[in-house]
Amino acid sequence: MELKRRFIFSIFGNLFRSGITFFTNLYLARALGPEEFGRYSFYIATFLTIFQFTDLCAINGYFTL
Repeated sequence: MELKRRFIFSIFGNLFRSGITFFTNLYLARALGPEEFGRYSFYIATFLTIFQFTDLCAINGYFTL
C-alpha cells in the first residue's frame, strides 16, 4: 500500500513540475522574444551539458551509499 501511494504521489509531482516548467518556458518565450529566448535556451543547454560532463555521477553515488 505504501509503495502504491508513493508511486501515485511521484507521478503527480512529476506532472506538476512538468506543467510549471512548460508554462514558465511559455512566459519566458513571450517576455524575451525569439532572439533572446533562443540565446537563453542555448546558454541553459550549454551549462547543463558542461555540468553533466563534470558531475561524474557523484550525486547518485552519494545517495546510493
